[in-house]
Amino acid sequence: DSPIFGRAVASGDPIMDWDNENRLFYGGISFHRTQPSNGDVLVSTWEYDPGAPIDMDYLRTVIVGRGTPSVAGRFNDKPSLRVDDWEGSPHEGNVYVAWTLFPGFGQDQILFSRSSDHGVSFSKPIKISKGVASAQGSDIAVAPDGTVYVTWRQYDFNPKKVNDAIVFVKSTDGGQTFSNPQTVQA
Repeated sequence: DSPIFGRAVASGDPIMDWDNENRLFYGGISFHRTQPSNGDVLVSTWEYDPGAPIDMDYLRTVIVGRGTPSVAGRFNDKPSLRVDDWEGSPHEGNVYVAWTLFPGFGQDQILFSRSSDHGVSFSKPIKISKGVASAQGSDIAVAPDGTVYVTWRQYDFNPKKVNDAIVFVKSTDGGQTFSNPQTVQA
């Protein structure tokens, strides 16, 4: 049984990556286009099996970020996903997901969750954009030493307080904690 059965009628923003053990992590958002439009971020795990009808066995789907009914609710959107596939990394095999949470009123946030058990479970989402408002469109990169970088776009919604910028954070502990956001300098 899928945890989105009965919660969603549509999906979008597909994301995917492979680990070094032939597992595919595939996800995106699931939602209703009408009320309630509860946008969830989800990740499913598939395993390569040349004997299976499509050469893949479905293992599970996990809701990583649960939305609440909008218009006044929390809508999750614009996800990104990356697996640490660097041999020798202390966090090899970790699955990382970042996305934008739209709680309304221009206070968009970047949330992050990780799995250290091959997609069986994901950590409680943490807000990595911290005090940066109007943040959207995250992307994840992993360095050979296991350092995780997440970048996103900060939108100018009040010229006196916030400028358009590309912002990033860094984690050296496998996505458990992150640095404060910094602006990428041109």
